[in-house]
Amino acid sequence: ERGDLLDCAAALGLSPTELAGALDGQVFTARIQRDMGSGLMSGVAETPTFFVNGRVFEDDLDFDALAVALEEALAAT
Repeated sequence: ERGDLLDCAAALGLSPTELAGALDGQVFTARIQRDMGSGLMSGVAETPTFFVNGRVFEDDLDFDALAVALEEALAAT
């Protein structure tokens, strides 16, 4: 809900009025569309989706497998 989003902005110390103006003016629409297109081209069909060294983690995310992949990636650097 828009009101919840504005409340969250205020709780974070942001200006709800500025956010409302940006939402009304569709300031972020082009960026969102560009990011969505990039995600689709990369094979992202849902969120969350993580890519770690060519492996895709999505759907019923196995956090243990993701943690192992991240640890392996960090060890390789």
